[in-house]
Amino acid sequence: MTGSEGHVPDDHRTAMRGWKKRKEQLHRQQDSVMKANDEAEKVNLLSLSKKKNADE
Repeated sequence: MTGSEGHVPDDHRTAMRGWKKRKEQLHRQQDSVMKANDEAEKVNLLSLSKKKNADE
């Protein structure tokens, strides 16, 4: 194998770095959304529980 066969073009490296950063950003956003959903679910369950207790 010659040196040029193993060479990855700079534009490809740049694209891969950009893709990796975007992937990490999407994972952070997904984690944030999941945490917000969990909190909303807790609030909803508390609200339903209070409403049920008030109806009894």
